[in-house]
Amino acid sequence: MLSDGDAQRLGGAADTLRAEAAAAGCRLEQCVVDVRRLEDMERLLKCCLDEFGRVDLFFNNAGVIGEPSKGVLDTSLTSWRWVLDTNVMGLLNGMHTFVPAMQAQGTEAHIVNTASGAGLYSQHRPTMGPYVASKHCAVVLTQAMKTELDAQQSTVVPHLLCPSVVATPLVETSRFFQAQAHGLASPADLGDMDDVSRQFHARLNDDGMAPDQVADLVFEAVRTKRFWIMPHPDLTEKRITARYEELVTAARECPRTGL
Repeated sequence: MLSDGDAQRLGGAADTLRAEAAAAGCRLEQCVVDVRRLEDMERLLKCCLDEFGRVDLFFNNAGVIGEPSKGVLDTSLTSWRWVLDTNVMGLLNGMHTFVPAMQAQGTEAHIVNTASGAGLYSQHRPTMGPYVASKHCAVVLTQAMKTELDAQQSTVVPHLLCPSVVATPLVETSRFFQAQAHGLASPADLGDMDDVSRQFHARLNDDGMAPDQVADLVFEAVRTKRFWIMPHPDLTEKRITARYEELVTAARECPRTGL
């Protein structure tokens, strides 16, 4: 079952994959879903159960980058809500909808939440604060779910995907949903893409890891039941080490309280 909030892109992806699925003896269905709406996620679950009877793998993978040229203070509250509603509440809507249904099946199932490497390390640029903040929340939210599922000895196995640069049209697709959030008819109504957004889009697609490679790493982690999925381990280790050193230094600079 393939879903997305952009019906045109969803249809194109489904057309591309349907022949491949048929050749493998599989069936592919599609469902237009806005992850910000709980009722849409509930409809997606119903579609899955109606078509396939159960859900064994749920890829909770929807996100927007926000406005790459703006930071915490110059991002409008409308854009803030759009980013948080998608990257945080969208993730939570998926968890609230699918995990109980997967648990009720009584057999092993897996949920893969997509966050970002940006959710693991310190903010290192003067822009994109809303995106980074939302991804830090996505990381902690997924860790909290893991703790709860472990305590319940649940049959649902959680995973957390934290990639860095991946070759996707993330900037372009984010503009589609940004226009929606601001009540505009199309991304063209937002005006031309700014220089920072163009540069970020180019970096993703010129230097980014291929999505198929990321998918292979995800399926390997699912097979081995590994929670953390970091497709860019060297870069991620470098940046989380810098964050660790930043936090430890700050703690050591604080007055000793004996606690």
